[in-house]
Amino acid sequence: MIFDDDEVSFLRFLVDLFVDDHHQRGFPVPKWMSALQSRLQSGATSVEEPADLAAPEYLSVTEVASELGISTRCARRRVARIGMKIGNQWVVSRDALPTRDAA
Repeated sequence: MIFDDDEVSFLRFLVDLFVDDHHQRGFPVPKWMSALQSRLQSGATSVEEPADLAAPEYLSVTEVASELGISTRCARRRVARIGMKIGNQWVVSRDALPTRDAA
C-alpha cells in the first residue's frame, strides 16, 4: 500500500502526537512505534512491514508479576498505568515494561 503526501503527513502527526504524549507522561515508547516514527520522518511512503516493526507481544498481569518479580496486586496497578484493558483483562506490551532492575 502506498500513501500520498497528505496521508503520510497525517500519519507522521499522529505518531508524533503519540510519542510526545508518552514522553510527557513518563511512559516508555514502544520500540515498534519509535521505528515507525523514524521511517515516517525519513520520507517512507509504503507500508511494507520490515521485521523490526513486528506486532508487539502483550503480557497479562500474572506474566508481568512473574517477569518483574513483584506481586500480582502490584503488577495490576502498574499495568493499569501503562497498559490497556482488553475485555476484562489488563495487558501491557513487553516493550513498555521497565526492566527488572528498574522495577
